[in-house]
Amino acid sequence: MQKFLPLETQQNSGLVKIPNNINKLNDYQIAEIIADYLESHVLIQEIYREYQPDQCFHYDDFDKILLKNRYVSSSRDPKDYRSRFLSWFCFAGLLEIRQDEWIYRPINSRKGKHKGNVSDCEFRNKRRKDKSKGKYRQLNALDLLEQSLNRSQL
Repeated sequence: MQKFLPLETQQNSGLVKIPNNINKLNDYQIAEIIADYLESHVLIQEIYREYQPDQCFHYDDFDKILLKNRYVSSSRDPKDYRSRFLSWFCFAGLLEIRQDEWIYRPINSRKGKHKGNVSDCEFRNKRRKDKSKGKYRQLNALDLLEQSLNRSQL
């Protein structure tokens, strides 16, 4: 997140400090900033070459693109990476999720139906439990952004 938004992480608490100029932006404006950065991402470029506007593909196809571009090794499960990338790509309006398992390239680039809507990009907002340790896993970047925005509004 720090690559496209000027954020500082406080070392003691782990909280993210958001500058006032960013704090005044609404979710859609933040999504615009993120879209500027992510539009040139190698995964988005490959998806846009492979699929036409309003064309769909399955999660498994996205996983293959992750593996092909070496974002995850063949020995690891791409689902964690999938959810992280898709959360950001959907929030930025670069991709859409429909019927819970189909990924669409939006008709108008950067105008996906989830753009700027954090709750639609959380993918059912389920916290996954790490069964080996009995603890919840670390929140993803969208969770952290939403938490920090909620705290700043209090």
